[in-house]
Amino acid sequence: MRLRLSEERLATTLRSIGDAVIATDEQGKVTMINPVAENLTGWPLAEARGQTLEDVFRIVNEQTRVPVESPVTKVLREGGIVGLANHTVLIHKAGHETPIEDSGAPICDEAGAITGVVLVFRDATEERAARNALQLADRRKDEFLATLAHELRNPLAPIRQAAALAAHPNTTPDKVRWSLAVIERQTEHMARLLDDLLDVSRITRGRLEVRRSPVALRSILDAAAETARPVIDAGKHTLTVNLPDEPIVLDVDALRISQVLGNLLTNAAKYTSQPGTIRLTADREGDGIAIRVADNGIGIAPEDLPRIFDMFAQVKPTLDRKEGGLGIGLALSRALVELHGGTLEGRSEGLGKGSDFTVRLRTAPADSQIHT
Repeated sequence: MRLRLSEERLATTLRSIGDAVIATDEQGKVTMINPVAENLTGWPLAEARGQTLEDVFRIVNEQTRVPVESPVTKVLREGGIVGLANHTVLIHKAGHETPIEDSGAPICDEAGAITGVVLVFRDATEERAARNALQLADRRKDEFLATLAHELRNPLAPIRQAAALAAHPNTTPDKVRWSLAVIERQTEHMARLLDDLLDVSRITRGRLEVRRSPVALRSILDAAAETARPVIDAGKHTLTVNLPDEPIVLDVDALRISQVLGNLLTNAAKYTSQPGTIRLTADREGDGIAIRVADNGIGIAPEDLPRIFDMFAQVKPTLDRKEGGLGIGLALSRALVELHGGTLEGRSEGLGKGSDFTVRLRTAPADSQIHT
């Protein structure tokens, strides 16, 4: 009577705790399973009792898919408390999976002999997702620092060579002018990299301000095309521009929106094989404007599309790194557009099928005075 009462109290206690609990006998047959464990395994107590733990508690390695050794086997072999590896997932009776953390401990009689095993486990989905996110962020940080060092080092070699050539006493005036042009061009490249980094830092800290004023859409597009023209011409690409017939005025920071469109045009030129076609179009959409940059270049894989605007994200083919860059161009461009209350979206039908990026902004009131 006292033994049965003690067992009932234990069962009541185990049913009331927040963790999942399964108890087995010394053969590994299930003797008790609490409601939390029932939910995670899909096995009600009436069906689980008498089953082997391997049938009820099916666990595999999340990465290799190899079955993980039963905690009962480990406890009976080692005689103490054991835990599972960090990448263990529990397979529900219906087939879906749950990342878990667990530990097993022996149940001993008064003589110290093992009479069973108690297994305590919990749903570790959120914890594991947070850990994976931290690991991914750490990898991206390392990749970014390596890329930054590479990108800043690249211009140094031609700058050194040009400086040495210009300083040589036998260098002709033409070679001196050529050397100075190389130094200026590479210095401007480094300055753009640092400007992008500063812009990202300001946006992250909420310190970047946009200076809006009414400006003609055509002047913004002309400035963007001028910025990207050297890369477009180097790739022997054709750039076509189509705008609405009527003048369109935007209330934006002209420098920032030109920066965004210049970046999109430059990306299109970089990731399109020679010679390619790049289209810059603008169409009215209600009280706004949709500006599209489309190309017939390398395209984007469907699985990579959701990540192309992530800071420092790297996809294959790499959008921001194949031809150099820090992997921040698209993230910075989207942030600048969103500071204007607009949106930036990317689309692609897949690898080899080109890309299409669309900036949507509201137009300025019809009576706005254009600033030149």
